[in-house]
Amino acid sequence: LKSPTFQRDNLIAARGLYEIHAYHEHGTFPQYRQLVDGLFLPMRKRAGVAVPWYANETAITSAGVGEREQAVTLAKKLVFAWSRGAVGYNWYNLVEKMKYPAGHPERHFGLLTPELEPKAAYLAYNTVAGHFREAVPEREFSGPGDSVRLYCFKAANGDYLVPGWSVSDKGNKAILLAGITGPAVRVDLNGNWEPLAATNGGVLFTLSETPAFVRISG
Repeated sequence: LKSPTFQRDNLIAARGLYEIHAYHEHGTFPQYRQLVDGLFLPMRKRAGVAVPWYANETAITSAGVGEREQAVTLAKKLVFAWSRGAVGYNWYNLVEKMKYPAGHPERHFGLLTPELEPKAAYLAYNTVAGHFREAVPEREFSGPGDSVRLYCFKAANGDYLVPGWSVSDKGNKAILLAGITGPAVRVDLNGNWEPLAATNGGVLFTLSETPAFVRISG
């Protein structure tokens, strides 16, 4: 029989014998966020686990949610995992598996088709990884019951990265980012840049269900 405390018990029993805590969890972003914040991180705290954690396998198949939602989920999970201190992230998998028939959930986890053509999630990954590589999470602006998710990271070159999205589909949300003294651009999941005009040191960041982020220099 499976023990509900198996992971916690082994983390405690093997303390000092491991340097990374790997965590394997698939599903939608709301499911993933609930499990990480509600079960995984509290379990680590109760067990006294201080080593870094690694999101070593997490994804969602486009067979169930479509290619656009797969890309959206990838971006949300990456940003969220990094905001919670994950030191690595593996998406399962790179290339769709030909051994499964078209439409089978196991086939469509990949970022590339069997012909090595990029899916929307591959482009989203390149965009997020290209900007957030080696960035450090600084804070989260949103709370559990908020209608938006909004984070702040410090890029390796000193720029600030502010990713966010709306939780609900009931219209877009406008957020005022204040105290800005340098150039600011909005970047979408396709990597498109849009300069944002600052007024009195503030810019408007419009959030939809599809993640985007503002890159602030200076």
